[in-house]
Amino acid sequence: MIGFNPEVMAGLLAGCDPSGLDAESLLAVLGGMERVIATAHAVQARVMAEFTRHRPATPGRPFGEFVADEVAVELSVTRRAAENRIAQAVEMTCRTPAVLHALQRGTLDLYRAKVIIDATYRLDDEAAARVATQVVNKAEGRNASQVRALVRRAVLQADPDGAQRRHERARADRRMILTPAEDGMAELVAILPSEQAVAVYQRVDGLARGGRVAGDQRSADERRADAFVNVLLGRRDPCAISQSEGLRPLVHVTVAATTLAGADHKPGTLDRYGPIP
Repeated sequence: MIGFNPEVMAGLLAGCDPSGLDAESLLAVLGGMERVIATAHAVQARVMAEFTRHRPATPGRPFGEFVADEVAVELSVTRRAAENRIAQAVEMTCRTPAVLHALQRGTLDLYRAKVIIDATYRLDDEAAARVATQVVNKAEGRNASQVRALVRRAVLQADPDGAQRRHERARADRRMILTPAEDGMAELVAILPSEQAVAVYQRVDGLARGGRVAGDQRSADERRADAFVNVLLGRRDPCAISQSEGLRPLVHVTVAATTLAGADHKPGTLDRYGPIP
């Protein structure tokens, strides 16, 4: 990469004039540019991982103490964002090379690559590499949600005993997060066990759907948000006929008969969520 000049590369890409192309050609260029971006991300990940080798690791850290600070300055990001990107780069180059190769070929974008490496992070090296290869072979043409379901199922199948231990550790980290947003709004997020989160959603959704009065112009999302607030604050919705006080959420879980019989440990499927241990 001696002599690499980002200004020259940017100039070549900027020279593409789409104004004279028909719709099909524009779509082809659009897809091609996505592959170019993915390849650039793969090269950047390899460079980032190689850079960490020039800064000896310190005790308790996979790379040098100030590596994230240097990368943060170079990329104009926060230190935490730099740490995350370095960790992803090291993960792809060292433990899940199939993900890096797919990114470099342009068959995965960076977001879907992150979905895979985040899910395999707690597996041992051999299992992580095996799961990554398995998912990458099926991931082309699938969106991030589909890839997430694929990798969850593959992780559960690769390490069913470890899945329960990981779930117990994750459950201990359940929490609520309040984040200010623009225009006088805020985001309230609850990190919960999947079955509880689905049950809460079903409860709120049922309240939002039930018994609207004539003239209620709120969208489904608005009604769910209002029902959520009303339940927690003990208020009644003036735009609803009934508050469905006795409503019980119905949660659907699909499990293979062989698993129910104890013959194997295939993951189940929680409706509205996906694969579960």
